[in-house]
Amino acid sequence: MIDYPTGYIPRQNTVFVCDSSEKAVSHLRELQDLATTNKASIVLTSCAECSEIAGEAVVVCIVKRLLETVKSRNKIKWFRFIARIKHWRMNKEFSRLLNSLEEHPTVAHLEATIASGHRVIREQISWLVLKERAEFVLFVVDNFERVDEAEQPVLAGMLHRLVKGSPAYFRIVSVGAPYLFRKDDFGEVGIQLNHDYIMI
Repeated sequence: MIDYPTGYIPRQNTVFVCDSSEKAVSHLRELQDLATTNKASIVLTSCAECSEIAGEAVVVCIVKRLLETVKSRNKIKWFRFIARIKHWRMNKEFSRLLNSLEEHPTVAHLEATIASGHRVIREQISWLVLKERAEFVLFVVDNFERVDEAEQPVLAGMLHRLVKGSPAYFRIVSVGAPYLFRKDDFGEVGIQLNHDYIMI
């Protein structure tokens, strides 16, 4: 576990583990307070919002919520006509990407969509950074413990793919230690400590 100075948001993929939901809430408040001074744009979603969904579709639900938040914050005001035209193509492609996740809520489709749509996702993240005068986006996934243990490494791996090559990082907030990596007959799934993320 790395101890960072007070008031600093590391520009790395991170996992924050605590022993109570009160500490998790306190951590989220602190992140929101630190966003401006750290020039970070915080995009937050809670796994609890998708907890009614069973199986691998929960992974799609959480990633889709993060992307929908980016889309909603990237909306251009109606009077900025030239900017709207400039970003029309990018928004259309991004909407198509989100719609495909709605139609096919499987991890295989999500993985293919992130791979094929990575340029569009990166453009949306970069636009959010520019629009909000930030230097990076921090995707915060709260209540990670609410995701079934079998799906936790899958979700962690998707978050890693989502931010790769973009001015973005993720932070997983969990009450209790999350299950972030597994190795089985089909290969490796998830993220590895000190390679893909750090504990804070």
